[in-house]
Order: sequence, then C-alpha cells, then structure tokens
Amino acid sequence: MVDTNTEAVARAVAVLGSQGRLAQACGVSQAAVWKWLQGQPPKGEHAVAIEVATGGQVSREAIRPDLFVGALGLVRR
Repeated sequence: MVDTNTEAVARAVAVLGSQGRLAQACGVSQAAVWKWLQGQPPKGEHAVAIEVATGGQVSREAIRPDLFVGALGLVRR
C-alpha cells in the first residue's frame, strides 16, 4: 500500500489518540500537526519522532519517503 505523508500522519494521530498527543511527542504545537494533516510535510526530525512515538507503527519512510527512502527505493529494515 502506498501511503501519502498526510495519511501516515493521520495514522500516527489515530495511534496516539489525538493531535495534541502527537504534537507533545514531537515537541511541536497542535497547530503544526494540523498543518501536517493539511499536506505540509513534517521535518525529518519530526518524522523520526513520530516513528518513535508510535512504537514503529508509523515509519519515518511512510512520512518522508523523499528523505528516508534510498535512490533505489530501498527502505531501512
């Protein structure tokens, strides 16, 4: 399944239970999470924080494939 970064962030919100909880886990405001849900991609450091906060249920590659997927399409395992 191909995920957009917006869909991946929405899954992270669902895993954590609210935009506020995701924001707290990433050290950003709830408004920043709302912007991510509207299509603004999170910074790479926030993609990593989301992966950690969700216990790996939402990967950094799903959130920012432009930063974390290699030139050959290889994903970290």
